[in-house]
Amino acid sequence: MSSSVEQYYTANIESEDKRLDAGRLEYAIRLRVIRGLIRARQARNDIPLKIADIGCGPGGYGHKLYISELTQACLELAVQKFDMANLKPKAVIHRDAESIFQRPEFSENVFDIVLLLDPLYHILDSSARLLVVQNILQVLAHGSFLVVAFARRNAHPRDVACCEPDRPM
Repeated sequence: MSSSVEQYYTANIESEDKRLDAGRLEYAIRLRVIRGLIRARQARNDIPLKIADIGCGPGGYGHKLYISELTQACLELAVQKFDMANLKPKAVIHRDAESIFQRPEFSENVFDIVLLLDPLYHILDSSARLLVVQNILQVLAHGSFLVVAFARRNAHPRDVACCEPDRPM
């Protein structure tokens, strides 16, 4: 499954990069939530936060964090965006959400915030999705936050109908 997803995003890197610009409301809402969680976590913790963005895509939510992405092209674009913002990710990891937890950076109780904003869309098996979430709960420090996004069943057909009305369904 992951190779077909990676092939799709590699072939469509430009549209993926522009997706957050097209969905400014979605991006603004997500960013507001993330910033609020960062402030809440910083209020309880003097040390720098450890944030993981699993499935970072082209890097729309840059911060000093650990980024992972299934698609090498998206990961490279994310690193370019970090460079343009004079930021450097703590780690750049080319892995899917299901295998990321085999990395030493993802040991138990280490992250203050984990972003899982898109990978669950692509994990079709419900037991595999559950395992990813369970693994994330293991890497979160006590009192930390998990930010998850998911799509409703009709989200894609609605998006195609709005954005590409001439496209056959």
